[in-house]
Amino acid sequence: MRTTIVPPLSQLVRFMLTGSHHDVEMLGAAVVIPAASTERFAVHPNVHRDMKETPYTVTHIESGFRLGGGRTIDDAILAAVTNAAKYSKEQLEQFIEMGKSLRASVPIHTA
Repeated sequence: MRTTIVPPLSQLVRFMLTGSHHDVEMLGAAVVIPAASTERFAVHPNVHRDMKETPYTVTHIESGFRLGGGRTIDDAILAAVTNAAKYSKEQLEQFIEMGKSLRASVPIHTA
């Protein structure tokens, strides 16, 4: 039997995802990634996906950096933890900073 690693629902976070055609306000569950424990991540439905992509993803809230995805919430978290463990803390910080820079250069889409 697999132990769940999903955070309690009291740790919900609201954030914006920037897409190529529109921005989406998201509600996701806060996730702590051990290799980047000082950063804020959330697991949420992958609203920008096509049918080839996974339905859940773990995203860095401030940068939009996608760290992992999966068929279930637990799979997405496990993928993110596994992916983060492949890199040094410095490399993860560089990825996040690149994501923040890219996000800052994207115009906000309004309806």
